[in-house]
Amino acid sequence: MQQKQKTWAHYIHRYIGRVFLVAGGINGGLGLQLAGTPKSGTIAYGVVAGVFFLAWFGVVIFDLVRPKQKAPAELNETGKGVVDHRGSDANS
Repeated sequence: MQQKQKTWAHYIHRYIGRVFLVAGGINGGLGLQLAGTPKSGTIAYGVVAGVFFLAWFGVVIFDLVRPKQKAPAELNETGKGVVDHRGSDANS
């Protein structure tokens, strides 16, 4: 199975998701304050949300800096990438 090139919809979906994750974390903290949760509960939420945010941020950074690997279908028997993008069979 060949990987398709990413489209604009892929990038919009990715960045809207990131915005909603951050907005959800902020909304949770504001909701706790609005509900009159004791300060210790708000602090606990902040610590847990902070740990998850740092883990998520680490995954995003890791994804940006790691070398991209070719799909297994694009590798020949030596493990080196050989891709025929013409859409025709290599033997014809």
